[in-house]
Amino acid sequence: MDPQTAADSANNGNPMLGAIILAVAIAVFAWLLITLQRAAAAVPEPERRFRPGLVWLAIIPFFNTIWWFFVVTRIPESLRCALIRREEAHGDCGRDIGLVFAALGATGTGLVFAGGLAQAIARGFEAISADAGGPVAEFGGSLNGLGMLMILGGIACFAVFVARVHGAASRLRELDLIIRDSAE
Repeated sequence: MDPQTAADSANNGNPMLGAIILAVAIAVFAWLLITLQRAAAAVPEPERRFRPGLVWLAIIPFFNTIWWFFVVTRIPESLRCALIRREEAHGDCGRDIGLVFAALGATGTGLVFAGGLAQAIARGFEAISADAGGPVAEFGGSLNGLGMLMILGGIACFAVFVARVHGAASRLRELDLIIRDSAE
């Protein structure tokens, strides 16, 4: 099968499959945000450096590119401080991998945007001259590809980040139960 036939069959496939994949992706993302919100809520109010409901600001396009840096630093910092006060060391609580996620996501998004811009410019060149836009379009495609790879790497880092934050929050809840039971 040649590439054009493959592209045509992919584009003419079942539109329900695309809708199902999108719905699953949205559901997974919402579940991960709920997990982060619950982790932030596990930290008692005086020790909290991030209000749990603020995690939902991450659904705002473009704003979230910067907002993730706040989320991935403040939730783990709150958890780490709360665990230290309970005399429990729990590493960075996911802060470092969270920063990698935020940096990959921001850089990847910027590259995809720049690649799309380069391809739009190439289309303008092609309107002027039949051959002039080729190198610019190829460059734009390369930027898009690199940006998508960075975003995929960021998604993997995000999953690890959420798992580490969840683990730290679970440990904090366990310690609070132990402290509460020993006080009774």
